[in-house]
Amino acid sequence: AAAAEASDLYTALSDSGSLPLVVLRDVAFTIASPRIRYFHDEDAAAARALAGFLDVPADGSGTWDVQNFTHISPLPAPGTLEIYVQSP
Repeated sequence: AAAAEASDLYTALSDSGSLPLVVLRDVAFTIASPRIRYFHDEDAAAARALAGFLDVPADGSGTWDVQNFTHISPLPAPGTLEIYVQSP
């Protein structure tokens, strides 16, 4: 189910035309709830907007958790957002 959801999200985001690059990949861990992570303070609004694009309240109170990952090191490039779908 998670793979199908990820594939659907990939298609929707790739077809949006507003994102420069969308990459789909498996990770070696599971999560308890769907989430969007951002890594630079200036990307927080984009993460909330992405939540809105996914039909979730932009304040993060919906199904998707918008998470601040500005504390990790090394940081990915500015503008990077990660979307994790929930495992069954």
